[in-house]
Amino acid sequence: MAQAFYTKLARAVGTGTTPAQVQKVMEKLFDMTVDTVSNGDSLKIPNYCTVKLHKRCARPEHVRKVFGKAVTVAARDVSASVKILPVKKLKEHVQDKALK
Repeated sequence: MAQAFYTKLARAVGTGTTPAQVQKVMEKLFDMTVDTVSNGDSLKIPNYCTVKLHKRCARPEHVRKVFGKAVTVAARDVSASVKILPVKKLKEHVQDKALK
């Protein structure tokens, strides 16, 4: 499936770029993204997206009242996830296409 993507992208570029070259560029982009995000920084790919690290704090176990009953809410460990946020221009383009 990835090879088909690289081939399609190489054809779209149309400057004699081979799928192997596209694959190398995509792998370098992935490595650069991993390095940047793991350092706690965000990476903005112009006209495409922003990649950020989203950290959630730990939460202790506690009791909460729900509909008059005491419910114990479990503790949560510290967690981190990667968020990919599309750029406004991309979001607007996709929404315009989806509504037509």
